[in-house]
Amino acid sequence: MGPWRADDLAESTKGRPPSTIGAHELVHRITGIGDLKFDQSSPNDLMSYDHNPNKGAALASNTLELTDSEKQQLLNKCQQKHGG
Repeated sequence: MGPWRADDLAESTKGRPPSTIGAHELVHRITGIGDLKFDQSSPNDLMSYDHNPNKGAALASNTLELTDSEKQQLLNKCQQKHGG
């Protein structure tokens, strides 16, 4: 992953709720998890947001979240960096 630039994030998130997209982008940066394909078994997966056919409704209802596996990967990275 190359250096992070605020201009890149600002341009790519125009018109989207900043806290949700910010969380999505931080998980990319911290864990290395890419944009995932939409999976009906995890319809509210934050990391499949870009491919979610119902993303407007998911944003409006604030139901996007990380899967258990994604949460574990994020926790592991944080513990590696900060001890734990």
